[in-house]
Amino acid sequence: MTQYGASKKILQSWGGEIGADVAFFFSEGAAFCTGVGDQVNDHAPLPLKSFWIAKPKGGLSTPLVFKVCNPNPHSIDPLHLLSSFQLERPQFINDLEEPAILLRPELKQVKSNLQDLGFDQVMMTGSGTAFLCAGKVSSPKLENVQFFQISPIHRKSNSWYPQVITKAQGIL
Repeated sequence: MTQYGASKKILQSWGGEIGADVAFFFSEGAAFCTGVGDQVNDHAPLPLKSFWIAKPKGGLSTPLVFKVCNPNPHSIDPLHLLSSFQLERPQFINDLEEPAILLRPELKQVKSNLQDLGFDQVMMTGSGTAFLCAGKVSSPKLENVQFFQISPIHRKSNSWYPQVITKAQGIL
């Protein structure tokens, strides 16, 4: 039970009624989520320290990206991916990246440009068009791309997440 009278599992259940991924935010910041994001298993914080989100101009229709997507559910074990992060050898995979690039082919060049900046890993977030970039690159700049430096956050049991301030760089 929390100081508010509801256990974490109850809060996660209620959060699942609000939105598919809401339950995650009652985790401690690193979790393996299944179902539609409502089944949450906490894990130790990931050792990676910082990332950049690179957001090119324009967007995509999420329903259209899903319509074009043909995922292979047996391509890789999600627990293997989680283990790769904990061992500090992360692997980034997003089944929605390929259909997003089919719909907006210029995103392939954006990804290539991000890799050319020196990022170790670059992966599209969600259904696009933003990319998650990992690696030791300071002050990245690309035309028509806005950058946001982010760091994983964690919370202690029975407390809320700390306040986080982000800085944006570039032009949107």
